[in-house]
Amino acid sequence: MGPANKSQLSPSIFWLMGIPGLENLHVWIGIPFCSMYIVAVIGNVTILTVVSTERSLCLLYTSRCVYVAICDSLRHATILTHSRIAKMGIAVVLRGVGFFSPHPILLKQLPYCRTRIITHTYCEFMAVVKLACVDTGATKRYSLSVASVIGSCDGFFIAFSYVLILRAVFRLPSREA
Repeated sequence: MGPANKSQLSPSIFWLMGIPGLENLHVWIGIPFCSMYIVAVIGNVTILTVVSTERSLCLLYTSRCVYVAICDSLRHATILTHSRIAKMGIAVVLRGVGFFSPHPILLKQLPYCRTRIITHTYCEFMAVVKLACVDTGATKRYSLSVASVIGSCDGFFIAFSYVLILRAVFRLPSREA
């Protein structure tokens, strides 16, 4: 007997059903979300236009610029060089690619024999994993560990930056400063 037809067991198309129970209201629910999206796009385009026409504005890694500006205000320009900002940007992109590229690869390897319907408004990783008809413990553990590592690292760096800001504030010579 020949191999089974894998295309029926492992579909390549999943259907997003939106908010369960409110299928008849999807158009009305979509209007405010679409409006917010359009406003966000217009706002971002406006910001990019203003930044591109006014070279004195620095919006890359704004929070990092502010923490450096507070902690080392006199050395701000020498610390945040274009090269250093580019390296920080590359590090963020590599982190995202490195941690999240395995997700679609892991999903592609799973056989799906249940329904192809996802009762969400977006294609969430764990919702697709739940549709697989094999043990997905390793995939779930990988996803949980990635989320834990990234969340912990981000939380640590945010807390560390606030410690540096507080240290700089408490080192001021007087209250007026």
